[in-house]
Amino acid sequence: MRKAARPVNQKGTFIDAIYEWFLPRNRFWTLVSVATFCALVMLEAFFIIVESTDPQIRQKMIPLVLSLMLTFVLSIFWRGSIQSFLSIAGTGSMYFGMVFILSTAAGHHGLQPVIASRLGVGKVMEPVPPVPMANLYFLMGILGMALCMAISFKPSLFRIKGPQFKLPYPVWTGLEASKSGSSAMLIPVQGLLNPTERHLIAKYRYIVVKIGGTAYFVSPDDWVPQGSFVVRDMGSGSLLGIPKLPDGFNMW
Repeated sequence: MRKAARPVNQKGTFIDAIYEWFLPRNRFWTLVSVATFCALVMLEAFFIIVESTDPQIRQKMIPLVLSLMLTFVLSIFWRGSIQSFLSIAGTGSMYFGMVFILSTAAGHHGLQPVIASRLGVGKVMEPVPPVPMANLYFLMGILGMALCMAISFKPSLFRIKGPQFKLPYPVWTGLEASKSGSSAMLIPVQGLLNPTERHLIAKYRYIVVKIGGTAYFVSPDDWVPQGSFVVRDMGSGSLLGIPKLPDGFNMW
């Protein structure tokens, strides 16, 4: 009996499409992330200097602040689910510190007092000063965004140091072909891939290729003897191999 075809993982296909669109512009989006982060920090310094003469400066600059924060999230969310969470949490916390808390305090001449009620008896409690609270949220936002960029651009800082594990397949160096004395013509590995895989191959340091009956880890930029073929997952048909950036934080 013929087995039913396995349904396509549309979520994974959609995420791969997003990654495929952003990845060729990786350097550009990296610059955008760093530039918007620095711009937000400098904008806060500008607010501190100017708000003594213009107390409404923060409210006036809300569109600019939101534009920079949305640009930061857009430039980095595609790198992984952890980066998406940290970028949203970091910019949200920074918005509270830069604009919301101090704008609320300015509109009400300070934060509203808290009324604690116990057994019907109300007690007015002094509110937390707005400036220290705003500074705390702003610093939390900086830490969240900085951690997001560190995970994205320098994932090796977060790898667990330990003994090296043995690879399940040997790494193809090209010397194997000369040692065997084979006269087969060499072809590029990317010639074995379909157009979609050629875009996604940039994510891999090695992929699994069957060469002369033996499976090897082969670099996507290497050449292999003609007659070799790429080993794919039997269920999804996706490439098998070692990611170029095995950061351990990608949950997609």
